[in-house]
Amino acid sequence: KGVETALAAGFTPSINLMLGHPLESRETIRETVDTIKALVNKGAKLVGFQYLRPLPGTVIEEECLGAGLLEKSLPYSYWASCRNEPALPTKYLSKKELKEQFESICKEMAEFLAGVEASKGIAINRNSSTADKDSTPLSLYRKGRSFLGRQRRRLRNFASKVIKYAATPKQAERFLLPSQHEMPLTSMLPNADEVVSIGPHSLAMYRLVLQQLIENGARFITSRQFYSNDYDRQALNILIRHDIDYRPETVEPMIAIEKALGVRSELHIIFDATYYDIAPYIDEFKGYGDEGFLLGLHTVTPGEDDIYSSFRRECDAFCSAFGHGPNYFSIHGKSPHPPHWVEKRQRFLDELKPYLNEFGISGSHNYRSPDIWIEDSGSNRSEFSVLRRRFFSIPAYHHSGVIGLLIHPLHWLNHTVDWPTDDEHSLQHLNRIASGNA
Repeated sequence: KGVETALAAGFTPSINLMLGHPLESRETIRETVDTIKALVNKGAKLVGFQYLRPLPGTVIEEECLGAGLLEKSLPYSYWASCRNEPALPTKYLSKKELKEQFESICKEMAEFLAGVEASKGIAINRNSSTADKDSTPLSLYRKGRSFLGRQRRRLRNFASKVIKYAATPKQAERFLLPSQHEMPLTSMLPNADEVVSIGPHSLAMYRLVLQQLIENGARFITSRQFYSNDYDRQALNILIRHDIDYRPETVEPMIAIEKALGVRSELHIIFDATYYDIAPYIDEFKGYGDEGFLLGLHTVTPGEDDIYSSFRRECDAFCSAFGHGPNYFSIHGKSPHPPHWVEKRQRFLDELKPYLNEFGISGSHNYRSPDIWIEDSGSNRSEFSVLRRRFFSIPAYHHSGVIGLLIHPLHWLNHTVDWPTDDEHSLQHLNRIASGNA
């Protein structure tokens, strides 16, 4: 009823389907699929499928534990690295049976959506020859991911034993680890990759991280200095790259923070209307370029049959928007990765390499990368954005070379709620800050 009301009002609602309720059966799955098909035929958009996640402290978790379907509470670290496997059975289906049902309906819905698009005269793939290869259970995620659907999957860290969000710079200081000048290497945290925050993250934290880098003498460079070797290898160099995967306006508050601190970064932009329309933001990004920020291309060509022509279209669109071609590019890491993603990406790099001079490309992080990347995204194809301990104390772990800081602006927000921390290490440093010894 809610979807039909939205359609009647002129909206295009997006549906994100979840399977695996404790009482889920083959019959209820069929009923759900038939309902979704009917709503899509009326104009709704199917974003994708996912398994039920009984998160710590939720009512659904209590029900699953009480029904004996879940043996114990699963920590957030589990949900940050697991998506394509059911976490628990239902009353009527084993985990194996649930997965079989999941994969079966994903294939069914992929074929259904292809038929819907074909009836509208729209190709579901820009390259029809790849349609059969990409009609897999994961293809639905790749085809139609809206921002709303992605946000529904981004979980706030309410109950796990990781450091909670901060609302103000003063509160965010709790999460900074001592720098190399304050703490010897032998006393550092043993696990630099421990998850500290699950997105969306506080912009106050980002500001504090940059301030800490500045205080510790880090130098900020872009690909222009990196590929011309115009930097000091003995110093700590930070290369910040913003991947504008969705909603270009989300980078604005991050750029404001960087400008206030005298930092310059690079912005890699997608030129494909499947992701967003860059036209309304062209003047804004031109202004960033005039202020010293580097504009690059975030290509989505890997996977296309005609790599040269597809990349040429992207470069021409970039030139039309900004008056010059992209001197630097990076590959958009589609999430989750489509089938044979590694091979497709490598084929793209191999076939494009002879034409780099023709396209005016001076460098790409996919050919030659900084010494290490520290980013705000999860691992193991996780859809979650996570920050790890290393992110908050780069100078404590890295003293020289080029460190790439890979940022996805979509994962960052101005938080207005202060969540306390139960992390003893953070409390120690909070006390140091309060006593004036930090």
